[in-house]
Amino acid sequence: MKYYVLMIILMFLNHILPTLNYTICVGSTGLLFSYSMGALAYLKTKNVNYHLIGTSGGSWCSLIYHLEDI
Repeated sequence: MKYYVLMIILMFLNHILPTLNYTICVGSTGLLFSYSMGALAYLKTKNVNYHLIGTSGGSWCSLIYHLEDI
């Protein structure tokens, strides 16, 4: 849950400071794989400068995110 709150905070900061580059670490997702993909899909609709890294299921989410089309 704390990762999703952090993502939301970063999205709000993007509107205030749009020139920053963010590194977003998607943690181990477990059964929350679909929720992580949904949060990353929301980021895809916004113009956010970021790099995704992840562990366990988070690495799969990051990989799928970068390989899928818009």
